[in-house]
Amino acid sequence: MMTFRYYPALFCALAIAIIYIVSLFSSISLIKICDVKKCPLCYGTDLCKTINSSEISLDFSSFEKLFNNFFSVKNVFYANYKDSGVVLKKLGQDEELAKVLTIVKTLSTSKYREFLSHSVIDSFYRKDGISVKNFHVCDLEVAEYLLEYFYEMGISLEQIWTINQVNVEPLLLQIFRHENNWPVPKYYGACGLIIMESHCGYNLNSFEGHSWTDRATIAINIINAAEDFTKTHELFSLYLTDISPDNIVVNEDLNVCFVDLENGILQMRDNETLFQNIEHLHHHRSKNFAEESYIYSPDDICTYALSDHNIYSICKLILSSKSPWPMMKGGLLHSPPQGVQDHDLFQYIELCVDADEKINRFAVIRVIVNILKELLNIKSG
Repeated sequence: MMTFRYYPALFCALAIAIIYIVSLFSSISLIKICDVKKCPLCYGTDLCKTINSSEISLDFSSFEKLFNNFFSVKNVFYANYKDSGVVLKKLGQDEELAKVLTIVKTLSTSKYREFLSHSVIDSFYRKDGISVKNFHVCDLEVAEYLLEYFYEMGISLEQIWTINQVNVEPLLLQIFRHENNWPVPKYYGACGLIIMESHCGYNLNSFEGHSWTDRATIAINIINAAEDFTKTHELFSLYLTDISPDNIVVNEDLNVCFVDLENGILQMRDNETLFQNIEHLHHHRSKNFAEESYIYSPDDICTYALSDHNIYSICKLILSSKSPWPMMKGGLLHSPPQGVQDHDLFQYIELCVDADEKINRFAVIRVIVNILKELLNIKSG
């Protein structure tokens, strides 16, 4: 049995081991992780100069960041850039990337660019395509528009194709820009197979034990974000199809950020959704099935000019006390304080989940936000 007198020596040895590991890993060049030799079939090169100049340094300031950086959990690395926390992501698994390169190697030079152009459009639009199964656009017109949109931004055809094959997040972050107040990470650019985003905070589950007023504030911010993705962009509606506490992060000011955006449905907005009150529009209404089921149909959503999908998803997966596993147990608004427990707020949340054809979720969610604001005013008063 180890006696207490050995503990200082053990801790000292552990500290030395950690310092050695950190120094060893710090010496690894970030540019090697980027795998730039894969270009032009990569995500971009605009960030390579910054990485080469050593302006970005890996962050080992906490055990979580040390563990992630050393073991490259989910191919995510934490770093610092100009006194700001950033996240470096190596998108795609090795087998996915190998498959991408194999596809192109079989092409002749004359068919190369024609194939890339058609493949981008097909994989955006085709529901049964072999690539980007988790991301859809609603029609061919949107697919063609996107290709031209990104190309005019200076993203090469090879880069658009590669990103589209593996993970569309870098493209979406350039449509819904953090600089334009979208609740997404700031996109700094790419180098090889690495992209860099701002570090926006910690996943929603980290706030499970925070005060109810904090969680109510977060709930309002999440709802506002869901509405914005639906109706605020001048060109598109984005319907998120992988909403979970892991994909919503929150900072110290309780502002929210949606991360891992590769799963979604993109629809071009028409004049009807741009200039009319959406509460009065004929729109797609999501159907709720069994408590443990979360089902949606891209075809059904795309049939209408507008869908309440984002609102339904937030109510069912984030707010409801019946949120299915692996969502937060009891929902984000669990354990309400005395005086709130029997409030009709929770009835409205379940109404939002179970709404039938006669119930307008856009109207219900506004009631929920107003109730939350009133309760927060009472608590702070």
